[in-house]
Amino acid sequence: MAQGPPLPHRSDSLPEYQLIPPIPPKPQFVDTQSDKNTGILKKMATLDQLNMDISVNQEFESKNHYRNCFKTFHDYYMKGQLCDIDIKVGEKTFACHRVILSSVSNYFRTMFMSEMTESRQREVTIHDIDESAMENLVQFAYTAKIQLTTENVQPTLYAASILQIEVVAKACCEFMKKHLHPTNCIGVHNFAHQHNRIELIKMADDYILENFLEVVDTEEFKTLPFDLMEKLVSSPDLNVENENQVYEGVMKWVKMDTENRKCHLGKLISKIKLPLLSTTYLLQTVATEELIRKDLECRDYLDEAKAYQMSLASLVSNVRISENTRPRKSYAGKNVNRHWSDKYCYSTSVSTNYCVPEIFSIHYSNYVDEN
Repeated sequence: MAQGPPLPHRSDSLPEYQLIPPIPPKPQFVDTQSDKNTGILKKMATLDQLNMDISVNQEFESKNHYRNCFKTFHDYYMKGQLCDIDIKVGEKTFACHRVILSSVSNYFRTMFMSEMTESRQREVTIHDIDESAMENLVQFAYTAKIQLTTENVQPTLYAASILQIEVVAKACCEFMKKHLHPTNCIGVHNFAHQHNRIELIKMADDYILENFLEVVDTEEFKTLPFDLMEKLVSSPDLNVENENQVYEGVMKWVKMDTENRKCHLGKLISKIKLPLLSTTYLLQTVATEELIRKDLECRDYLDEAKAYQMSLASLVSNVRISENTRPRKSYAGKNVNRHWSDKYCYSTSVSTNYCVPEIFSIHYSNYVDEN
């Protein structure tokens, strides 16, 4: 059968669509040893001709490679793709990638790379960790970001400590340092002590020393452990206006749980600078306190303070000078009002001797009778 005439070619026809770009012709290299100058590529200049100190080899580095890779990993995590481990915490299960978790957590690195049973399991259960804290830490593993608040910082620090994600644990400590307050500093100290966060313990202790009077008036004060109370009362850096405030703080702490804390009273009273209390306060408040009167150790320290004050009035001699006669830094060198009546009060600079008024002689006769 005869073929028909070819289709006419229209000038407005669209070019044929190519699925792949055309392959460029193979370059024709020129023989550098000859004088031939023909070909597509001309003879390349030598390094000597360019007079440039460059290497023929060049290394390329993508600055965003790691970020882009982890962004891809995060996309996989969000879509549940290529996940090879399920972490169950409470009622929640997190489908994750072993390589990502092990790269940020020594806990998971040890688990997945050892002969532990969990290294071969598809699902691993972790107990005693807050669900939201775990979710935040998983997000951190993929994004390097974590949102800290006053509400979640403690469970996050606890979870980060368990999972050994030290960079997050340090971030939590720094956050808590910046948000210390008289109403939470004792709780921060107790929490930091439980997890052995040394820097946070020191920061909380320093804060309590500086704000002791405000801390005494808080609800948390009753939770103050004995070892910290002893440390505070012993410190020359305790920020108080006078020693009366230290005594009142100690007695308030003891009376919050008298049965369990009265055994510590003698130890704490030994750290209070009783000789620096005003004469009236020493005799009318301290000496008449029932807990003091019933404790032989406390009475010994009270007698020592009385003897020191009498030595200043030249009523007794050869009194031993102890560390408790040295004022704290916060009121050293200041003219402190020792709460004496204006009728009996003389020059009362802490750093110099002062006159003990006639009222002490009256109480002294009672003191001799009692002892």
